[in-house]
Amino acid sequence: MPLSQPLREAQVDFGYAYLEVAGELVQAALFVMTLPYSDAFFLQAYEVGRR
Repeated sequence: MPLSQPLREAQVDFGYAYLEVAGELVQAALFVMTLPYSDAFFLQAYEVGRR
């Protein structure tokens, strides 16, 4: 059975990740929004701290 994804609906998730930026480990808070109908997505990372 195919999945049915309505128009104008989004799924949002938050999380954390460690990224290497210019050789330095940086913790980032992540915001991820997906639009299932079109399979589009948006990701934004915000720096939280450095290690």
